[in-house]
Amino acid sequence: MKNINAILSIYSSKKLTPLLGKNFHKTTPKVVAEKINPLYCWFGDIYYLDRKKYLIFCNAKTRVIFMIGPYQVDNKIHFMNIFHDQLKKHLSKFFADPENYFEKVEDIGYLEKPDKGATAFLNRVKEDLNYSKAYRKSEGNQMKLPEDFEIMFERYPISIKGKFFSQKIDS
Repeated sequence: MKNINAILSIYSSKKLTPLLGKNFHKTTPKVVAEKINPLYCWFGDIYYLDRKKYLIFCNAKTRVIFMIGPYQVDNKIHFMNIFHDQLKKHLSKFFADPENYFEKVEDIGYLEKPDKGATAFLNRVKEDLNYSKAYRKSEGNQMKLPEDFEIMFERYPISIKGKFFSQKIDS
């Protein structure tokens, strides 16, 4: 059996990479996705709305997505601290104690290669956001992020090996 590590890692698109800050690139080791538990591999891209930047992250295995934004680079704070806090906040919507997820984290890492499925999913999410933005504009409204993102994708179906789930757990 392969040695699978619980390394909280991200892959960033070319547009997102500069927004991660200097500390991220200096101190975060590069890792290989095949050696990491896929539940800890996150893939990110950027979405622009009204000249503001919003970061969108997706897990390749579960297709769970979340947004950070509006976002500006802060070189005083390591990006993985921001990522960790926002992911914890998002996971708290699903789990009573998201700390269980983070207890297993051994280290942090930077993925060098994209995941085709996660990349395609993020592109589809951005297309959906563009469609919603255009629709709301035609209705005389303006899309508000991240609030509208949460509403749009809280019931977004995700699938694992053909079984469909919802990101929102109804109480």
